[in-house]
Order: sequence, then C-alpha cells, then structure tokens
Amino acid sequence: MRKSPKAALAWALVLGPLGLCYLSVFGGVVATMVTVAAILVGSPAMLAVLWPVAVALSLPAVRRL
Repeated sequence: MRKSPKAALAWALVLGPLGLCYLSVFGGVVATMVTVAAILVGSPAMLAVLWPVAVALSLPAVRRL
C-alpha cells in the first residue's frame, strides 16, 4: 500500500513521534517510547528536539514504502 507523503507529514506535525505510526506501527511506538524516556530522564525541553526529528524522519520513510 502506498502512503501519502503529505499525510505522513501532517500526522508527524500533529502527533510528533506517535505520528510515525502512520508509516510503521512498530517504528511509531518505538519513537514514542524513546521520546517519553528522554523526557523523563532529561527534561521536557527534549520534546523541542525530538518532535522536529520525527517530522524529518517521516518524509524519507514514505519514499521507501
């Protein structure tokens, strides 16, 4: 099934790491767990770093599907 790059970007923008579940359920869950762990261990400011990373990873991942 072909995934839409626009939809992948929209989901990642809205839901951050959880939005990666649109592309891969396993990948989205792992990214969300890593984000939660980074916030708990580090600080909530980690979200400002990890959210754009999830958005950036959403587009190349769509091209591989």
